[in-house]
Amino acid sequence: CRFLLAIIYAISGRKRLAAFELNKLSETGYKPASVYAASAFVAWEQNDIQSCLDYYEKSLNADPSNVTALNRLGYVLACANKDLAKFADQINSMCDKWDR
Repeated sequence: CRFLLAIIYAISGRKRLAAFELNKLSETGYKPASVYAASAFVAWEQNDIQSCLDYYEKSLNADPSNVTALNRLGYVLACANKDLAKFADQINSMCDKWDR
């Protein structure tokens, strides 16, 4: 229920409420990769690029095969003119795992 509320809050522009719900949800251990990715989206909407990047990294650490988080991380890195070499390494690593 908190996850759905967080998404609704984020989409409707109530980012502080979204962040609150996601923080409470993360305390429970519920699907950490999804919660971190949603927190990254909220951080992006708040123009907090570093927190956004940190949350996507946490999401990928929790679930390295999370294609959505990886795609969004690449988008944020490109928009922020950050180091894309690290992103390319993550893509290559993911592809290597899928090829096995």
